[in-house]
Amino acid sequence: MSLRTINIAPRALLGFALIGALMLCLGIFALNQMGKIRAAGETIEDSTVPGFAAVHQLTQLSLRLRSLSYHLWLNRDAESRESTLKLIDKRNQQIDEARRNYEPLIFGNAEHAAYDRYVQLLTQYREMENSMKLASRSDDTETLRRLINLDMR
Repeated sequence: MSLRTINIAPRALLGFALIGALMLCLGIFALNQMGKIRAAGETIEDSTVPGFAAVHQLTQLSLRLRSLSYHLWLNRDAESRESTLKLIDKRNQQIDEARRNYEPLIFGNAEHAAYDRYVQLLTQYREMENSMKLASRSDDTETLRRLINLDMR
């Protein structure tokens, strides 16, 4: 049966019905894709961006801790030393809190492996930090300099 043998009204109806069906299929496909995009956006919003913020906070606190180490080395009076040691303890508490906030946001094996490596390095750093505190309290500036400039880097 040829389309030319069908009257114009049924032929037009068939053409518009075909166009309508194609538009309906395209609309359903687009809604499905938009749902996937929204799900990916929610993942980014709920996990990735807060994870970046938590990593940024860990970085900032670690840098502040490092600068306090230099402050401890340079300012040798007892009052300044004790206030710096208190600030170091406070920064360590803040790092622990930031770590607790970040742990539920870890996504994927690579990120988890990097975080495990960070925890390992932080543990080593804190052991050297304890040595640094002892050297500072005993006014052993040469050991303190070696720890800060070489070992703790």
